[in-house]
Amino acid sequence: MPAQKLLPATEQVSQPVTVLPESKQNGAGHKLSQFPQNQSLPNQTDHSALSAQLARKERDLQMLAHRLAVRDAELAQIKSSRSWKLMARYWQIKNEFVLPVFKPVLKLLGLASPVAQKFELSEQLPLAGLFQAEERANQLGLLSKANACDVICFPIIEWDFRFQRPQHLMSQFAAAGHRVFYLAHRFCESGTPYEVREKATNIYEVALCGPELNIYKDQLDTVERDQMLFSLDALRRDFSLGATALVVQLPFWWSLAEQARAEFGWPIVYDCMDHHAGFSTNAEAMLEQEHRLFSSSDLVVVSSASLAEEAKAFGADPLLLRNACEYDHFAATGRTMNARPVVGYYGAIADWFDSDLVADLAKRRKDWDFVLVGSTDTADISKLIKLPNVTLTGEQPYATLPRWLTRFDATIIPFKRMPLTEATNPVKAYEILASGNPLVSVPLPEVVALGSVVRLASTAAEFEREIEAALKEDSAELIEQRRAFAKANTWERRFQTLSPAVSKAFPQASIIIVTYNNLDLNRLCLEKLYERTEWPNFEVIVIDNASTDGTPEYLKEAERAFPNLRVVLNSDNLGFAAANNIGLKMATGEFLVLLNNDTVVTRGWMTAMLRHLQNDLSIGLIGPVTNAIANEAKIEVGYQQIEEMPNWAAGYVREHDGETFPIPMLAMFCVAMRRQIYEEIGLLDEQFGIGMFEDDDYCRRISNCGYQILCTRGSFIHHWQRASFKLLGEDEYLRI
Repeated sequence: MPAQKLLPATEQVSQPVTVLPESKQNGAGHKLSQFPQNQSLPNQTDHSALSAQLARKERDLQMLAHRLAVRDAELAQIKSSRSWKLMARYWQIKNEFVLPVFKPVLKLLGLASPVAQKFELSEQLPLAGLFQAEERANQLGLLSKANACDVICFPIIEWDFRFQRPQHLMSQFAAAGHRVFYLAHRFCESGTPYEVREKATNIYEVALCGPELNIYKDQLDTVERDQMLFSLDALRRDFSLGATALVVQLPFWWSLAEQARAEFGWPIVYDCMDHHAGFSTNAEAMLEQEHRLFSSSDLVVVSSASLAEEAKAFGADPLLLRNACEYDHFAATGRTMNARPVVGYYGAIADWFDSDLVADLAKRRKDWDFVLVGSTDTADISKLIKLPNVTLTGEQPYATLPRWLTRFDATIIPFKRMPLTEATNPVKAYEILASGNPLVSVPLPEVVALGSVVRLASTAAEFEREIEAALKEDSAELIEQRRAFAKANTWERRFQTLSPAVSKAFPQASIIIVTYNNLDLNRLCLEKLYERTEWPNFEVIVIDNASTDGTPEYLKEAERAFPNLRVVLNSDNLGFAAANNIGLKMATGEFLVLLNNDTVVTRGWMTAMLRHLQNDLSIGLIGPVTNAIANEAKIEVGYQQIEEMPNWAAGYVREHDGETFPIPMLAMFCVAMRRQIYEEIGLLDEQFGIGMFEDDDYCRRISNCGYQILCTRGSFIHHWQRASFKLLGEDEYLRI
């Protein structure tokens, strides 16, 4: 059950955002002055890290140049339009004749305010068309769930080609709320960094910048890879991609995906559905890239047992995820009453299709009709086209395949036995069984594994015998058995296995929250955390310091409602440091995040910080910017109500993507670090009791070990500030 239904959503804390003067925030203003502002921080960045930073800056400049060129072109087009010329003439008349008359009157009435004057100037620039790409990205971004990671598919086939495993799995991601960016096999040689076409809800086909390439034969060189990476980076920024899974389906894409992982911290999932060495078009270089995919991907998924063994040979621990069917699409079919039996096939009629076997079978049974549906581009069909009882229909749309199956009395899979097909798990087998049709196939290992719902044959004589038996023995009971098998092997079920595996390809983050009363803030913090955190692999550990306002009861209810949430209820108020230390000891994540209970997160809040921690091992601690804190992490914000905050924050972090700055001290309303840092530095110092200077102390300890302390403008979190301390009263706060 969704948490917001079980636990009433509370955005009751909706009063205007107010920020206390810095002198009132902490009594002594210590957060600004604990370290000298000109103190130089230790820098352990090595040459490779500096080179990576330089490469990123160069891509930033290239991107700005691209955008400037595009906008210049759009501006030139706008200025050459009739509407621009008419508007320019209108403003000339208004400024020369109308405003000089009315401005003195407005000033006399007190209406000529600076805001009004500014608006007059902006009205003279009707440039609505200049930002269409950004506006379009914002509109498309709203289609995804705020807590769903994005997916970039590096596909083996085009989206509009034969609808198979790639499209089915990506459709499942989209249905679950993930935005799917499906790369096209065509490339843009000039113009904008990329082109986007919406294919379905949450599915976008993306053409990257690059030269014309054949992805089945060509290899990416360094220049081409960097050009495409530049395109991906532009897409990432414009569409605010946060945590993103890179699903690679063809070795051609390996170097690009590898570079994107290094740059953005995105895990690589290799979905291997073919024995690539079996294709005549694949060169040795392509196979070497596949070896690296097997050995270096964060998750390897295979469609057959044979491919699993191949992956294991290169050190992978593969997830066996066989193909499946869209059951409802194929099951809702009747059967045509044919005057004579019709034996059918659909799919590629390529060099692995045994045309000789089918021709021999057709010659043996001239009283049967054979209907072969599919492209024949790479097949030898010279014998088939001579036979009067064989019909070749050519490629047919996926939507029409169920209607073709209604015309078949029996269906065949007549593949040649070769390494390519021995590793194949035929999608069509599941689809045919969903229709209830009898299926006779050559004994490929993956077809044999389907069991008694399939008949097996190797020669034309055996096919004749099995088809004849199938026609005679077909019954309602057998039809139901086939459909029941298919119903247990749907793409929805496959996705239920794949989705958690993809989530685990992301390093785990442990989020530790300490609560002390403030039930409404605690509820708001947790609900928005789960609603907006798109990083898919995280746990939450809440340590409550003896709250008495109903918070413990709420937390136990939340523990049952939210996934991966653990709650510890302290019988005494142990203070900030001691409570966080309990959480740190319990945490299992590779990354550790301390988050205050008086915060409201935004989409991408954690991803932005983890990206820097992954890319630069010299960083010891990193935090976000916020609306309210007594040091340099505080920024001016453009919202008044908490409901307005997410949209404003999305624009702000997009504008400041990747920006960091050194900061002497990070207040622990939100900080993130690698587990290695925690193991080296140790726990928070509990001598500070209820809390106050443990964050200063921890930052000093990290800095003394030579690590950087950074704040990133690419992450924004709203902070109510001092929510727990206010409950102690001003006198007790100042005493502490």
